[in-house]
Formats: sequence, C-alpha cells, structure tokens
Amino acid sequence: MTATIQTDEGAAGTLAEEVRGALGEYPSFTLLTMSGLSPVSASAIHDGFSVPIKNALDTWSDLIVSDAQALMSIASELKSLDEAQARQLLGIEEKAL
Repeated sequence: MTATIQTDEGAAGTLAEEVRGALGEYPSFTLLTMSGLSPVSASAIHDGFSVPIKNALDTWSDLIVSDAQALMSIASELKSLDEAQARQLLGIEEKAL
C-alpha cells in the first residue's frame, strides 16, 4: 500500500478565486443620500449610516482579499515543507543554487 501526500497550489489558487468571487458586488455598493430628496428627519438618519456601512463593506472586502492571499501563502509554504520533508525522508540533499 502506497500513500502520497501532495500539495496543490493550483487547487489553492482556485479556492482563493472562489473566496474573492464571494465578494460579488460588495466593493461597489453605495448608498444614495436621501436628504436632498426628502427633507424629513429620517433622511438625515439614513445618510448618517451611509459612511459607516461603506466603511464596513470596504473592511469586509479587505479581509476577504487578505484571506485569499493567505490561502496562496499557506499552499506555497506547505508545498515547500512537503518537498523538504520528502527529500529528507529519501535522503536526497538539496542542491545549492
């Protein structure tokens, strides 16, 4: 019985793209101001939430992009560690560049 462990940077790239794709339209979301359209107190309340909501969505977007980049970094590091462990187990010395 033979078992192999492989790291797949391509699969990690696909997953990272899926994660980034989950953002959808969040990064381009904007709220219109209501104060100019309807001079009632609720319009000002609505407009007061516009900036915090946009800031929260921008932060969410940054986190998703950061997570996608982290997936790629993790895959790359696992691949390097996997190759180093395989060389060690097989008694193969790493060649100097």
